[in-house]
Amino acid sequence: MAKILTLGSFLFAAQIMTKSVHFAPVVEFYFVSSLSQMTDEDIGVIWYSPEEEDEIQNGLIRDIKLMRSCNSVGRSNVDDSFCRGIEHMRSTATFELHRTNRTSVVEAVLKEQKRQKVSGSLDVEKFLEASAFHSCQSRDSALSKGASDAAFVDRIVRRQTIKQSKELFEKTQRVLYRALQGVEQDSDLSSERKPVGDCRA
Repeated sequence: MAKILTLGSFLFAAQIMTKSVHFAPVVEFYFVSSLSQMTDEDIGVIWYSPEEEDEIQNGLIRDIKLMRSCNSVGRSNVDDSFCRGIEHMRSTATFELHRTNRTSVVEAVLKEQKRQKVSGSLDVEKFLEASAFHSCQSRDSALSKGASDAAFVDRIVRRQTIKQSKELFEKTQRVLYRALQGVEQDSDLSSERKPVGDCRA
């Protein structure tokens, strides 16, 4: 089956032959004001201040130390969800493995690029296959962690829903109880009223 080669994919393929690893062509554009047109308030809203960056870095360091302290006492699975995004910093060995895997993906794509340059061929799918093959372990790990996080969030939502339903049920019971009390009081008052006698002589 012949493949339809669009202008975007053609330009992308042409760039592959002359460049190293890079992103695909951008198809969506977002315009922002020039920095010279922004006020200090606008800049403060869009970018982190030096103080905020320091706070983020300090928080990251605290999280890494906490994660590693849990590992040192054999509690690597405790509150693992808070480690999302910094799992590769769990230990020196984990960091080196993460860097090795990332490097292998880049090298695989560059190797395929060099092979195609030498042979004079051009097959974009081969680049995708090389990247997917060397990143399959990371992809499977990400899918597994994503499913675990989704299940965790689902449990939290279910728990909150049950709690809210219980609170609504208890509130409804109290309203009905007060309403029934009012009906009983009205009934008691009605029974206490005596009929007026015939005043005719």
